[in-house]
Amino acid sequence: MEAIILAGGLGTRLHAVVSDVPKPMAPIGKVPFLSLLLQYLEKNGFNSIVLSVGYMHDNIIAYFGNKFGTLNIRYAIEDIPLGTGGGICQALKMAESDEVFILNGDTFLNLDYQGMLGFHRTRLADITMALMPLKDTSRYGNVRLQGDRLIRFEEKGAVAPGLINAGIYLLNSKIIKSQILPEKFSFEQDFLAKRLNEIEVCGYISDTFFIDIGVPEDYQRAQTEIPHQFEFKSK
Repeated sequence: MEAIILAGGLGTRLHAVVSDVPKPMAPIGKVPFLSLLLQYLEKNGFNSIVLSVGYMHDNIIAYFGNKFGTLNIRYAIEDIPLGTGGGICQALKMAESDEVFILNGDTFLNLDYQGMLGFHRTRLADITMALMPLKDTSRYGNVRLQGDRLIRFEEKGAVAPGLINAGIYLLNSKIIKSQILPEKFSFEQDFLAKRLNEIEVCGYISDTFFIDIGVPEDYQRAQTEIPHQFEFKSK
């Protein structure tokens, strides 16, 4: 199992709290958030990781090197910000698998990765997106399904219950590699939203623990909630 982790963002919303390291390296206790994410992936059967890095990437490379536990790590370095889509395209050139998970380096979902992989294969999906039910989707926007298939993204702002994009995808890499795409683009807005009628995009619902450390209040909440969820090593 292989994953690309998007860890190249500037993290501007978090600068008031964490400014001396890139956002995925923000400490949870004494451990970088990215370290906890990698430990969880290792426990769930992954063996290969491509880190898509940009801002302060030397910090990340120096900490993790090319090996983390049983995980082999490679780096796709963005010299300029490429957006989520551009970052995925660049990192896919280094991926070895036809089926690749995509994760954000600043969010954590207690996801059954093996279950999502089985779902993806059973539905013959081109792309499967992890979705999470929330009582208030106003911060994230709503995702609409018809059966298992994704049919629409709805804008942020409306206070209503629904499903949100939890920021984890499983994709067949040929779906991306077969397209002519710009160097910089948003994966959700510029790729997925415009191709929902052309490719099979399915939603895998995971009603489990989720946190996004990209804003100060949730970063502070992560300090207590993440350690209570799992037993993590000090590095």
